[in-house]
Amino acid sequence: MPPEIVRESIKVSGPELIDKSNVVISDIDGVLSLTAKISVEKLKRMLQEKFGPTVDLNFEVSQIEEYGQTTKWALERGFGKSEAGLLEQELWDSVDTLSRAGPVDGATELLMWLRNERKKIVKAHTSRPPEAREITENFLKNLTGDDMPLSIRSSSDEDRHMFKAINATNEAARYGRVLALEDIPSHASNILQYADSNGQDVWVLLTPFAKLSVPMEVLSHPRLVCIERRSDSNQSIHRVLSYLKGEPI
Repeated sequence: MPPEIVRESIKVSGPELIDKSNVVISDIDGVLSLTAKISVEKLKRMLQEKFGPTVDLNFEVSQIEEYGQTTKWALERGFGKSEAGLLEQELWDSVDTLSRAGPVDGATELLMWLRNERKKIVKAHTSRPPEAREITENFLKNLTGDDMPLSIRSSSDEDRHMFKAINATNEAARYGRVLALEDIPSHASNILQYADSNGQDVWVLLTPFAKLSVPMEVLSHPRLVCIERRSDSNQSIHRVLSYLKGEPI
């Protein structure tokens, strides 16, 4: 089954958007880090351990790529409630899993262009657990060569679904317009709705490898930019950089 295509929705030119943005905040998993690839490999091993080597491993990454989906997916396939919850944590919160994820192609080029050529304040935020701070800081340092400002959940009880929305809104209140890079439409929706409710100027750029369906009310938001995902393209962020530079995408 071919990956789902997110329709292109360009409401403003890339150069205009980046010119007027004071801060760029990037999500990490799925935008800068190939976390899903590592998680899927781990899931396949865990399925084989539970159900044997002949278990059907033919599933779409999009079925498990957002936190909360994995539990539902596992329950439908014979895992107990406790097992499913542990599987979710092992795939998305395990420091071991997160530490083995490599960078998305083009991530360093994008970050360095934003910082060095466009002189933007560039930060990262993530709903990873607090115990992943050190490995996340090291990952970002490997991308940029120095320390990069990072916001991460301060406790395991903090609302992971709203953490980035609150953070982006707070940054906009401090600096003015914020451009947030995201790969999950529901996360983009949370960020935009929270910013709207607090009267802050936050835009979201949904990267080309977002794989979940995009509800029309999200797609039509005036401050959401979607770049179409091509079925034959590798997971790369080069098209985001081309868009921001005003080059053909």
